[in-house]
This record gives sequence, C-alpha cells and structure tokens, in this order.
Amino acid sequence: LKTNTYEVYLLKGKGSSKGNEKSIISIKRNGKLANLLSKLVKKSTYDLEQYSFFLFSIPSLLKIKPGIIIYSDFILGVMLWYLRKWLNLDYKLLFSNGAPNGPPFTRCDHVQQLLPCHYETGLEGGTPPDKQSVIPYGINMSKTDITFTPNVFFLRNKLNLPQDKKIVIS
Repeated sequence: LKTNTYEVYLLKGKGSSKGNEKSIISIKRNGKLANLLSKLVKKSTYDLEQYSFFLFSIPSLLKIKPGIIIYSDFILGVMLWYLRKWLNLDYKLLFSNGAPNGPPFTRCDHVQQLLPCHYETGLEGGTPPDKQSVIPYGINMSKTDITFTPNVFFLRNKLNLPQDKKIVIS
C-alpha cells in the first residue's frame, strides 16, 4: 500500500515563525512606511505589501523548493509566475480566486473558483474547464450534522441570564 505524504509550509505576513510556519517580513499596508512609500512611488499600499512579501519570501521559497504554491493575492501570483520563469523553477501555481479576479488566468496553472458563477465567468473569458475547479471555502451543513446539544439551563446560569426569558443575540 503506497501512501502519499506532503509537507505543508505556511509563509505568512504576521505572527511568529514556528515549525513549518514562516513569518515573512513585509511592508504592512496600514503602516506609516506603506503610506509614505505609496505617495513616493505612486503604488497602492496593498501593492507595496504584496511586492515586499514576495521579495522577502524568495529565500524561503528557494530553500523549501515547493511543488505547489497556493495563493490568494493576484499580484503575488504574477510575481511568483515570473520568478518561476526567470529561475526555471519547478513549482505549480494554484490561484485561490477569492476576490474574485476575472480572466484571463494566464499566469497560474490552476484556478480555485469559490462559486459556480465565477467558474462560468472563467469559461466565458477563455479559461478551459480543466484549468479551474469550483471549491467553496465553506461547507453547507444541515441541522442533523450537528451533534452538540447544549444544556440550556446550565449555560444560562453560567452566563447569569434569566431562565424564563427569550434571549435575542444580534
């Protein structure tokens, strides 16, 4: 019996590095430096965040040698595509299209569409069916899938809520 195992790494822009999670230095889009540089170079603070994250992630990418990179930021993906081309690297690019961005999707290997309507938009824009999949972020669960039955009396008592009144949460 052959099993496939995968080592997963997370390159992230915030938090501490631990295990396979690597915190990458980047210009934060809401920071003072981003606002200053944005005025100087006439780029959005979001773009500057993506450019800096990309640049500072290159050493980690070269060390990890990923087989697949899954990303959600379109600008980052374009830069990863050029890096792959320029350095003749061997990773595949999977774009999780959560914004969503429209076609054409020429600088990735596959697109995760979150809704069928975005898949259709991709088709209409020339993206072949085998280059995109519909995989939503969430899963629809029925009430029968939920097995937790709370002890309402206990919870109301613990939260100092009246036992005989209707509770409205907004």
